[in-house]
Amino acid sequence: MDNRNIYDLMILANELEFEELSEKLENHLIESKLLLLFLNPQSSLLENESALTSVLKRDDLQTKESEIWDYLIKWGITQNSTLPEKLEDWSDENIMTLKTTLQQCLPLIRYFHIPNSDIVYKIKPYKKILDKRLWNDLKLYLMLPNQPVESTILPP
Repeated sequence: MDNRNIYDLMILANELEFEELSEKLENHLIESKLLLLFLNPQSSLLENESALTSVLKRDDLQTKESEIWDYLIKWGITQNSTLPEKLEDWSDENIMTLKTTLQQCLPLIRYFHIPNSDIVYKIKPYKKILDKRLWNDLKLYLMLPNQPVESTILPP
């Protein structure tokens, strides 16, 4: 059985709530390092958002959170072919399109485990797709890392 069939079977097992089978198939895909293909926005294997959210919910991705952010943004953009190439050309409507596309995935990013420089250079350009409270907490965290924040901080 090829990995594409295993992936399809995993999705079906997940939908039918065969948790043990779904988990075993997911583990196989991770062990075969195929999981990174699901995060690749050009991958034909990742055609639905539920698969992406399933991948993001895992605690053992072995990938830097800022890289996951990059993959997520690229995936969201590739799902909306009408978005301008340059971010500075985006309208408020374009930003809302991306936000809507990523709405199920954005809460699964571990923002507070992303290095400060990556928050500034990778996340800040897309701050409008984030909840305002989260963006304000990230700014506070950048300036005063020991200060408590209201946003949920996912474990590393």
